[in-house]
Amino acid sequence: MEVPAGTYDGVRFVMHKADDLDPADPNFDKMFERSVYIEGTVIRSSGAEGFVAWHDTGENFDLAGPNGITIEEGTAGNDLI
Repeated sequence: MEVPAGTYDGVRFVMHKADDLDPADPNFDKMFERSVYIEGTVIRSSGAEGFVAWHDTGENFDLAGPNGITIEEGTAGNDLI
């Protein structure tokens, strides 16, 4: 998402579960009806063990600074995070 250049008092990111994904999307099985998906491996003395953690929570994340937040031309939403 492209963010218009300017100085903002704050920026809000809204996270919600993905319920409108195209079934052809390569992440469909991982993200449909989920907002967070984490997959990894835990290394233990007894060996490696894979895990998957996910949640369907909805959250708002607010970013603010004492002098506002200046967004440069061409800054994408991922660049802010």
